[in-house]
Amino acid sequence: VDLQVVFKKYQAGKKMYILENGKETDVFETYIPQNYDSKALEQFTGTYYSSELQMVYVLKVVQGSLQVIHPRIDTIHLTVLKTDTFLSNAWRFRVLEFERGPDQSIRGFRVSSGRVRNLQFVKLNASE
Repeated sequence: VDLQVVFKKYQAGKKMYILENGKETDVFETYIPQNYDSKALEQFTGTYYSSELQMVYVLKVVQGSLQVIHPRIDTIHLTVLKTDTFLSNAWRFRVLEFERGPDQSIRGFRVSSGRVRNLQFVKLNASE
């Protein structure tokens, strides 16, 4: 395999491209790490629904950590990566990217993990 790493600088930041045999396989962008305290994590809590999976998950703050809770799976602990983006070591929820409405309240999130990309979850009772 001919593997290359290419760095490019743009007005909005820097990107790193991974090329395999001349074909782009991954793109990484610079970001500013985010740190939320327990109070700030509360904005992400709630009940979320995926119409594609017909599944509901609850997000709660437990001992200063945001967690994904469902009765049939082990609790998933989330780690902050950057603003509105969290990671976990669980295959179901590798990357969660929260989406905000015009009023900046959390409206839902997208999950990407393995072969799944941008699986949409909508926050129930988002106006509350």
